[in-house]
Amino acid sequence: MARLRTFALLVLCCLPAVVWASETMTRIEKQEYLGWPNTYRLSNALVEVRVVTDVGPRIIDVRRVGGENLFHVRAGEAGGSGEAEWMFRGGWRLWVSPEESGTTYALDNARCEAAVEGGTLRVTGPLQPESGIRKVVEVSLVGGEPRVRVTGRIQNASERPLTFAAWSLPVLRPGGRAFAPLDVGPATSFDSVRRLILWSYARFSDPRYVFGDRLVQIDHARVEAPPPGQVGRRD
Repeated sequence: MARLRTFALLVLCCLPAVVWASETMTRIEKQEYLGWPNTYRLSNALVEVRVVTDVGPRIIDVRRVGGENLFHVRAGEAGGSGEAEWMFRGGWRLWVSPEESGTTYALDNARCEAAVEGGTLRVTGPLQPESGIRKVVEVSLVGGEPRVRVTGRIQNASERPLTFAAWSLPVLRPGGRAFAPLDVGPATSFDSVRRLILWSYARFSDPRYVFGDRLVQIDHARVEAPPPGQVGRRD
């Protein structure tokens, strides 16, 4: 049974000094961001990425140089750490499947270890005692291109065999639309394609979803605004 699960993702769009990686022309520097003092900023001439290490591992900001953050960050949870309950926060997070309270929603509110190797930032989260795993996230920029390469690992730090799958959850800022392709296949595929799994908290009447023959559209503009003074689904 494998002790390490790895995945790679391409996303469009504890060093005190600045580090330059000549082979990729990536600049990596440590800075304060939204109240988190130990945040690392990776940048080239096209994109910049911020990774917090006071909690996480979590990518909190991805943007084109001079542009807006693609991710949403909850203002009331920015800069926080050490909370006794799981926090949404926003940004991008490495998740664990199957989805269970003790693993997927294990607290990630503590300080992580960070290391810079060439043009890559590696962030290692603390041991999660209940699940027996550590999360490791490596972030780098593709030289001369507006792309971010993210590699996430679920590491077995226990003495027993574990079976998990790595997946991820990006929280995007309001106002956009997403299109998810359906696995259509030929007509003879019958029920081997287009299989959908609905979570226990899924809403069949959710106005955001529009199902087509080949794509599912998710339109944030169709979300109902929360009542005045309350934090609702738009946040």
